[in-house]
Amino acid sequence: MNRAATRWIQVCAALGLVLLAGPALAVGPGLGIGGDAKFHPYLDLKLGYNSNVNNLSPDANDPVTGDFLLELHPGVYVLVPTEYFLLDAGGKLGYTRYFGVEDGDTTRNVLTGEAQLKAVLNPKGSYRFAIKDRYHRTERPLDLVLARLAGRHYNVVGAEFTAEPGGRPCGSSSATTS
Repeated sequence: MNRAATRWIQVCAALGLVLLAGPALAVGPGLGIGGDAKFHPYLDLKLGYNSNVNNLSPDANDPVTGDFLLELHPGVYVLVPTEYFLLDAGGKLGYTRYFGVEDGDTTRNVLTGEAQLKAVLNPKGSYRFAIKDRYHRTERPLDLVLARLAGRHYNVVGAEFTAEPGGRPCGSSSATTS
């Protein structure tokens, strides 16, 4: 079997996996881990086509190449709400398979990941303090024109203080997450 036929079989198998697994992977009510705390494992699947896998500008000397890719992202999400403290955390690993359908040089496996954490003191009160952190690792270039993908790491940390001395409006959520 030639190389192109093998790649098309891989793409079709990935498409079948995505279509058949979708309903089974929907996020449900979560697994109780004590009190109102919930643990949510999940798996994101995506099959797509990228018309410019190396993010190159169109040039006669270096033609733009497209490719099919399969993305698998297993992850977990944990929510622990209490009267005086809220923990909202999660993370996922990413695996992307580029099949090299149009050009065998684009065949590659890419690992990515992200994690986020939000801790809120006094989430139901008129005065709240929150600490947030979000880490992300990606291989996709943003504004640079590169001949290949390059790994980048981002980490954004922040804190916020919310004051509602008059109280919250009627019907507002007492423990929100973002």
